[in-house]
Amino acid sequence: MKALAWILGGLTMAALPAVSQVTQITEGPGDDTEAAWSPDGTKVAFQSDRAGSMDIYVLDLASGQVTPVVQGPGESQFPAWSPDGSHLAFVHVHLTKTAVQGIELGHCVHIVPASGGEPRRLTGGVDRDHTPTWSRDGQSILFSTTRGMKDFAVCLQRVPVAGGEPETLDAQDAMDNAMMQPDISPDGRHIAYGFVNGFRSNWCIRLAKADRPTRRFQLTSQDMSMYGPRWSPDGSVIACTGYRPGDPGWGIYLLQVATGAFARLDTGEGNSRSAT
Repeated sequence: MKALAWILGGLTMAALPAVSQVTQITEGPGDDTEAAWSPDGTKVAFQSDRAGSMDIYVLDLASGQVTPVVQGPGESQFPAWSPDGSHLAFVHVHLTKTAVQGIELGHCVHIVPASGGEPRRLTGGVDRDHTPTWSRDGQSILFSTTRGMKDFAVCLQRVPVAGGEPETLDAQDAMDNAMMQPDISPDGRHIAYGFVNGFRSNWCIRLAKADRPTRRFQLTSQDMSMYGPRWSPDGSVIACTGYRPGDPGWGIYLLQVATGAFARLDTGEGNSRSAT
C-alpha cells in the first residue's frame, strides 16, 4: 500500500487509474508470497519455499539483497512487522505428530528479531494459529485461530508480546465459519478481516471496533469474494485480494472505507493476491 499511496492522492475511486507498471522484486525458484512492507518502507518481508521448506526472508529494496530470517525444520508463514520495525511475527508449522495424536506446538505464533536470531514462541497447544498482526502500540498480537472452537470455526484472539494466555476477541462457533487475516487501522480504532460463513459462501471483508470487536459490519457484498485486507497509511482505503464474476482471475481490489466503493487494479495477466 505504500507504493499505491501516490497513485491514490487526490483521486476518487471512480477515477482510479490502472497501474501502468508492475515491478517484479524477487526472482528464482520457488513461490514468494505473503509480502509485508517494513514500517519505514525500505524492506519487504515474505515467505518462500525457495530452499525447499517455507521460510521467512527480508528483501532490502535499495540493494536487492535477500536475507533469510527464519529457516529450519517445519514451515514459517505470514510475516508481520512490529510497528517499530524491530521484530517480525510469524506462524511456525512443525507437524511432529498426526492429527489423531494431537499436534502439540505444531501451529503457533512466534516473534523474531527482524535482523535474525532465535524465535520466541507466544502460543502453544494443539490448535491452529494463523495470520498474526501487531497492535499499533506493539504490545500485543492479533491472530486467527481454531483455539476453543468445536465446529471447525476460526476466531480472532490476542496474545501479549510480553507473554501470557491468549484472549478471544470475537468468535462464531459454527461449521466452516472463519475470521481470517486481521489488520488494525492506522489510528488503532478498527479491525478489518476476511470472513466466510459456511463452505458454500463467498469471503467478504468485515470491519469491527477495536475496543469492542463484536460490534462489526460487512464492507463487501456476498456476490463477490474478498479477503486479506490491508489498510492504507491514512486509513481511508483497504487493499485486498478479490474476485468478481467476469474477472480474468484473482486480483487486487481497493475498497474505500467511508463509502464501500471499490476498484480493481490492472496488474497484468495471471492471478494477483496478498496486497500490502
